Amino acid sequence: MSEDVNNAPIRPSVLVVDDTPAKLVATRAVLLPLDVDVVEAASGAEALERVKQRPFAVALIDVQMPQVDGFQLARRLRESPEGAELPVVFVPLEVDVLRQRVRAFAELFRRHARHEAEVSERAEDELVASVAHELRAPVTSIVGWTVLARRLPVGRERDAALETVERNARLLKRLVEDLNDMSRSKNGRLRVELRDVAVDDALRAVVATFAAEAEQKGVRLELDVRAGTIRADAHRVRQITSRLLASALDRTPRGGTIFVTARRKEDGVEIGVRDTGDGLARDGARLGLTVVERLVAALGGSLRAEGTGVFVVLPAFAKAGAAERHA
Repeated sequence: MSEDVNNAPIRPSVLVVDDTPAKLVATRAVLLPLDVDVVEAASGAEALERVKQRPFAVALIDVQMPQVDGFQLARRLRESPEGAELPVVFVPLEVDVLRQRVRAFAELFRRHARHEAEVSERAEDELVASVAHELRAPVTSIVGWTVLARRLPVGRERDAALETVERNARLLKRLVEDLNDMSRSKNGRLRVELRDVAVDDALRAVVATFAAEAEQKGVRLELDVRAGTIRADAHRVRQITSRLLASALDRTPRGGTIFVTARRKEDGVEIGVRDTGDGLARDGARLGLTVVERLVAALGGSLRAEGTGVFVVLPAFAKAGAAERHA
C-alpha cells in the first residue's frame, strides 16, 4: 500500500442546517478548531440538495425551523438514498458537547474514507495485473505465429498461422477498446446516446460477428432472444454483449456451447451469456467484466453472476447516470 493513501489528509464536511443566519455564524465559529469543512443550509429543502452534492460526516440540524422542522428533515434524510446513513445531531447543544460529537463523527468519516481508498487502490493494482496478463497472451501469440509464418511456404499451414495471428490481433484490439472505455467511464466521459433499441436484432448482430471465430474454435453458439424494444444506447448494448461473448469464447473449450439469451422483464430486459467452460463469472477481476459493469451502470442497469453465466438487466427506459448523455 502506498504511503500517499495512508497519509493523505482527509477533511470531512459537516452540514449545518439552521434558518437563522446568526446561529449559522456561531456554529461555524464553534467548529473552527476541528479541521472540518462547514457547509450551511438555511432550510430543509436546501439541506436535501446539499446532501445530493457531496458526502457529509454529520448533519447538525436545528429542531425549530419553519415549514420543515428538524425532526421532519431527519426523517426525509433517512428516506433519501444519499442521506440514509448520514448521522444527525440536533442542536442547540453546549459547545463542548457539540465539538465532542462532531469530532467523533469526523474521525469515523476519515477512517472510512481511508479504508475506501485502500480498497480502491488494491482493486486498481489487481486490475493492472489482470490487464498485463491479458495483453501478454495475444502479444506473445502474435509474435510467435508471425515468426513461424515467415518460415512457412505459401499454403494451408501458413494460412492457419496467419488466421491465428488475425484472431489474436482482434483480441488485442478488443482489450485496447476496453481500456479506452474504462478510462472514459472513470472520468465521467463515457458517451451514451439514448434511442429505441431492438434488443433481439442487436444481439443477433453481435452473435453473427463471432460466428466465424466460434467455428474456428469448435464452439457452438446458441441464440434465444425474446426481449423486444427498450430505450437505451444500441452501441452500448452491443458492446456489453460483445464483451461477455468474447470472454465466454475465450474460456469455452472445443466442443463446448455458449448460450446467449434475452428476456423481457417487468421493467426492462435481461441479457444473459452462459457457457460450458470455466465461466466469466468465476473471474470477476478481468478487464472485460470491469468494463461491462461500468457500461451497465451508465445505462442504469444491474449485473449478476450465476454459475458459469453473467446476466445483465437493463431498464426499459435507461437514464444516463454519471456518463455523458446525448439524447
